[in-house]
Amino acid sequence: VAIAAELLCYVEDPGAVLTGIRRLLRPGAPFCVSVEARWGWAMAEDVPVGQIEALLTDGVVDAPGDRFVTTYTDASFRGLLEGAGWAVELLKRTHYASSGPFERLAGELDAAALFVLEDRIRSIVELTHLNRALVAIVR
Repeated sequence: VAIAAELLCYVEDPGAVLTGIRRLLRPGAPFCVSVEARWGWAMAEDVPVGQIEALLTDGVVDAPGDRFVTTYTDASFRGLLEGAGWAVELLKRTHYASSGPFERLAGELDAAALFVLEDRIRSIVELTHLNRALVAIVR
């Protein structure tokens, strides 16, 4: 098994990284990977100032002296994974209240309450796309 938590957001060639990981794992081994999600990331408390064009164009935040991060939509993340030869078993929107746009509004929660709240937010059509991260299980 391999895990890449938001790694693909911070590399120049995420497709090459995915291909390299695929070569290292035995066929059929699970790979858990997450990325920064486009819409909710832009609303999080730690977003860099002056990066509105990243939201409105390609999702690449380039704040010199601060950070560089590529954000993903569901479709661009799935396309990246499948383009590197992975079969997507699960792609889930996460991080609405844990470091996402509803973090301050939710306040401190224990893990059980957080999971319930995440499911509730995810189920509301007007809010479902405002997640901070995307998680996938691929093989």
